[in-house]
Amino acid sequence: MEIVRHLLARWECGDYHDAGVFDPQVLFTRTGGGSDVLGYMTESRGLVGLRAALQAWTEEWTEVRVEAEQLLAVGERVLALVRHSGLGRSSGVALDHLDGWVFSFRDGRIARWDAYWNPAEARRALDLSE
Repeated sequence: MEIVRHLLARWECGDYHDAGVFDPQVLFTRTGGGSDVLGYMTESRGLVGLRAALQAWTEEWTEVRVEAEQLLAVGERVLALVRHSGLGRSSGVALDHLDGWVFSFRDGRIARWDAYWNPAEARRALDLSE
């Protein structure tokens, strides 16, 4: 839980570096929200892939903000309900959305990060009821 709390605190301040909290072989997945049709990376492996996915996401927006609204330990994983907002760099369209992020760990680092557009899907992935 502290690893995720530390990471999200940095991101809330606009520092999107990984701070050494990710496993070198980290798997990142993104589900929903038009990820596949908008051209976002829907899966990446390793630190280079994760950084590319984060860079592609942050470059799409101006005034990007990330704020953790709730963290919940579920066994060996952590569910983070995260509000992200910003303005589309090209479109000017405002985004204010609550995601569900599931983090899994190996040797004290984040080994997997599954980002769900729909928080209910993140809860289902953890076998949690609504």
